[in-house]
Amino acid sequence: MRKVLIIILAGVILGSLWLTALFKTTTQKAETITTTVAAPSVAAIFYYAPPCGCCETYLPKLKSITNVEIKIVNSEELFRLKQELGIPKELWSCHTIIIDKYFVEGHVPISAVKNLIEGKMGDVRGLALPHRETDTVSWEGPGYYMVELGGKWRRVGG
Repeated sequence: MRKVLIIILAGVILGSLWLTALFKTTTQKAETITTTVAAPSVAAIFYYAPPCGCCETYLPKLKSITNVEIKIVNSEELFRLKQELGIPKELWSCHTIIIDKYFVEGHVPISAVKNLIEGKMGDVRGLALPHRETDTVSWEGPGYYMVELGGKWRRVGG
């Protein structure tokens, strides 16, 4: 009986030491990850007119690469903004985003938006994806349109 108690006690001690070491390692890893993640420094203004529900899925993705200010406007104001920015009417979608000198219309894939922000798109005015072409599962892409400075636009991917 004494041997059994000693074995059980040894198991409890070893188990608790193992759990303590595991917890300490997990905590250290979490701290490392937390300290290496930087807040996005690029500002974006997100314009939309209610009732737009699909944006709730897209916004967190956008917030992962930009600081987003949300502006709720009426439909007329949103249409006027799209016209002022020179977004081709055929490419209009549920929301318009202004990032620096660019526009992003609709649910353009976040990877493309990131490339736009990083200056990897060349001489473009903005990116667009009409609502009717948006993947309703991911609420991104597939593909998108590049709108050039002169107003011409072309399909990319998808």
